Amino acid sequence: MPTDDAVAFLTQQVLQALQTAELHGSTLSAEQLRDAATRIVQQFTAFRDQPDAAQARSLGGRLAEQGMSLQAFIRAGRVLRSDAANNGTPDNSDARWEFVSAVLEGYVEETKRAAQEATIAEIRATQRREDQLRAVIQELSTPIIPIYRGVLVLPLVGAIDSLRSQEITEKLLEEIVRQQADMVIIDITGVSVVDTSVANHLIMTAQAVGLLGSRVIFTGISSTIAQTIIQLGVNLGDVVTLNNLQAGMLFALQQLGLGITELASV
Repeated sequence: MPTDDAVAFLTQQVLQALQTAELHGSTLSAEQLRDAATRIVQQFTAFRDQPDAAQARSLGGRLAEQGMSLQAFIRAGRVLRSDAANNGTPDNSDARWEFVSAVLEGYVEETKRAAQEATIAEIRATQRREDQLRAVIQELSTPIIPIYRGVLVLPLVGAIDSLRSQEITEKLLEEIVRQQADMVIIDITGVSVVDTSVANHLIMTAQAVGLLGSRVIFTGISSTIAQTIIQLGVNLGDVVTLNNLQAGMLFALQQLGLGITELASV
């Protein structure tokens, strides 16, 4: 069993090794370094008589959790191994080397665990950012604009598939109820392709709006789109179609007994 003076001397050597390694950018305070050095040496000296690899690994995990750098631990390990080689018998020297290895194993395991947790946290944060961005994009892809009391405009841009059509319909119906809208202008000038699927999606949206007692006006119907709809044999029913948004706005206001006039010159 080492004397108290030998333990104190070894503790001081380990502390100096830790302080040297943690001189710049350390997350450990001076008190934490002293405590770490004391615990390392206490378990190191006790390991000869009662080897406890699990306890040694636990110590390594705590050191890593506290933020001790790998360089600091390596320096401390060199001091311990030097002491074991110079001051121990062959039997206890081997045991103390096993102690250093077990502590290092615990340190590495904790470092890996912390890295995995950090990776998972980063992945979750990225997913949250993507969800937020997706929500913003969805909001921008379906902008419903009230232009007058009871009149809404929905300008559509890009491609329309089944999923987006459902989102458009759901959001539009919610806004109709909230705004108590009588007229809804759906402008498809920016829709990239109008085929049978897109046309049917738009008609189903118009039918859903009609169930709420509101009326749909489609604008942005160019001659090309009109010919496509005719060739596809899509039945628009009594849905009003106009060639541009301005015409749609005028029509909607007229249905409400309103109109747009120029202000008299001052």
